[in-house]
Amino acid sequence: MIIEIVGTPSPKTLLLEKTVEKALKKLKLECRIIKVNDAKIIKEYGIITLPALVIDDHIIFTGRIPMQKELLDILSGRKTAVHGWCCGGHDHDEEDDECCGGGCCK
Repeated sequence: MIIEIVGTPSPKTLLLEKTVEKALKKLKLECRIIKVNDAKIIKEYGIITLPALVIDDHIIFTGRIPMQKELLDILSGRKTAVHGWCCGGHDHDEEDDECCGGGCCK
């Protein structure tokens, strides 16, 4: 799992980083964490509000710090229907505004 902490150096970005590290430690997960503050990369993702959390190239949260329980659920795989992900990890079909077989969106 590759986790990207997207944001300019700020207290909110640092808090997101610490929240992610705490959740990973609690779940005993070892993941690659990348800090992204390059404006070009942020623009390519289409992220408008910072900080943002990206896991395996999927934007999970933007503009807010997730609650610890919420983050634990996502990292452990108990919750996947966030910010465009469909249940079961299927990609969101933007044209039809439906999931491709997952059964629940947003």
